[in-house]
Amino acid sequence: MLYERVEDFPHPFFDDVEGPFLSLCLPTRRGLADNDKDAIHFKNLLKVLRDGLKKHDVKERDSLIAPLEAMLEDRGIFKNARDGLCAYAAQGRAIYYVVSVEPLPHAEIGDRFRITPLLRHFGAKKDYHALTVSRSSFSLYRGDMDLLDRVILPENVKTTMTEVLGEETTQNTLVHASYGGTSQAMVHGHSDRKEEIDKDTKRFFTHVDKVATSVSKKARIPMVLVALPEHQSFFKSHTKNSYLLTEGVKKSPAGMDDKSLQSHLEKRMETYRGELLDELVETFEKSRARGQAEQDPQTIVKAALGGRVRTLMIEAGRRIPGTVDKESGRITYAQGDDERSDILDDIALKVHEQGGEVVVIDKARFPTDSAMAAILRY
Repeated sequence: MLYERVEDFPHPFFDDVEGPFLSLCLPTRRGLADNDKDAIHFKNLLKVLRDGLKKHDVKERDSLIAPLEAMLEDRGIFKNARDGLCAYAAQGRAIYYVVSVEPLPHAEIGDRFRITPLLRHFGAKKDYHALTVSRSSFSLYRGDMDLLDRVILPENVKTTMTEVLGEETTQNTLVHASYGGTSQAMVHGHSDRKEEIDKDTKRFFTHVDKVATSVSKKARIPMVLVALPEHQSFFKSHTKNSYLLTEGVKKSPAGMDDKSLQSHLEKRMETYRGELLDELVETFEKSRARGQAEQDPQTIVKAALGGRVRTLMIEAGRRIPGTVDKESGRITYAQGDDERSDILDDIALKVHEQGGEVVVIDKARFPTDSAMAAILRY
């Protein structure tokens, strides 16, 4: 087949093929059965590539672009769209990714594939757990930017208060007692009704927390609590789950269907990802004050070659025309706006290969004006 959808990154394709390299990315729209506008956008970007191949007088340009043209005819690609599509072609083959972080539209012929949109997709903190809790029952879900699935717990895990407490559920037991030798009956509750309800709630929520904490420790991803406001505060005052986010979704799970639940969770996670980026920028500033962060491109390249970059931040939408020598790390800046090269992509790929984290951050949050910033390991 001329093209295939892939999920792994980096994919062997990137190392197996030789240039010239074609990169095509565009934002797409979800859930449209007849997504003609995205197909038209893809077609327009294809024209940019065709014109570029003619301009650069590339040999065998028809076979080079053929896989992307075949993709255009496959309308199933656009029907199953998420937030973006990134396609890469070389030597008559192509792979494509369906991404959940909207990329900037671009079509480029280069000496290297434009991978920054993929780094933004794979670098995003996508996965999370959701814990829906009421006084009667609980459920666990696992979600990302696209899907929300119920976690199937072992059969022996109890999920309702009745199963957990059985017949021991506290009742406001009444007793009749005689006082002063009279036959007059006095009615007493063994304790205040609210206190007894709170005891039951605490016992049930403690069980729920043990189950949820066990799941969190294995997955090591954030968990969002979905519960009424009064249950939120009660649960969080007793939880031992360090992965539970401080702010949850303060709504009754019973009042939401799966679609509504996913919508509320996506909004909460979007806020959470923004908070993480703000924390990362703050960490960069503190590290820079200690001499453990850099913004100079050449210094960052040398640190990347030595495996010293813990986190590389790249400004979204920026390009720096030029190349990085794989051996020496020397940067050669291109004259004018060379669309065939990008120093940011070269550095990002090197950091990724060395086990560092690559994060793409919008201009409004970015801490420097050099389009890149790095937090060093040492």
